[in-house]
Amino acid sequence: MGFKMCAFIINGITDELNCSTEDEIITEKLDDVFKRRRSSLYVLPSIDRLVLRTAQSIDGCWIGGGAVLSLFTGDLKIKDWDLFFKSHSHLKQAKEIFNNIGFIETSNSEWSITLTKADVDVQLITRFYYNKFEDIFKKFDFSVCCFVIDKDNVCYTSKAKEDVENKQMSFIYTENIATCIKRIASYGKKGYVPTDEFVEKIYDVFQKTSKKDIKKIRKKGSPSKS
Repeated sequence: MGFKMCAFIINGITDELNCSTEDEIITEKLDDVFKRRRSSLYVLPSIDRLVLRTAQSIDGCWIGGGAVLSLFTGDLKIKDWDLFFKSHSHLKQAKEIFNNIGFIETSNSEWSITLTKADVDVQLITRFYYNKFEDIFKKFDFSVCCFVIDKDNVCYTSKAKEDVENKQMSFIYTENIATCIKRIASYGKKGYVPTDEFVEKIYDVFQKTSKKDIKKIRKKGSPSKS
């Protein structure tokens, strides 16, 4: 049994929830994920294959979140790709590489730089940098986002796998309650339902947050959409 700290941070106020979860890291080959679905990399649109292969080739870069969840479940309707980095220099290298293959910067915020080509977005996450991919899991808001591609491997938590199988989502972390609520609705459209504990925590924190604070939070920008 593992231990995770789950926290809402709202306008300087931190409200914490200790979540005891099974957080074993599971690793399998990306090719094996496709084989399990009786599929292959080539079912992806060519632009998505380009993003995947390019990101895999960059040192200090991981693909994470919703795009990897989609590959894991066989849902190939990928809206955007989130890339996470060891350092700013790794991010800078990735931006240059994607620029060289035709991706153009379309937005820039405190959370990410978005590069776009053929209606596909690649989001270079700038909010945090990570020493190892396991650290990325601590910054995802929902359990079902805890999927990462590390070179040729797909890595995920046992809790993520359990929640995907049960079509539910558990809370991990957020700095933006407004965005978190929007993302609950977004994942709800994919069939994922928040656990009772998740709903209770959202309700408790929302009650403590004034409309004025919510407006301030929304103005600060939001994290990745995936």
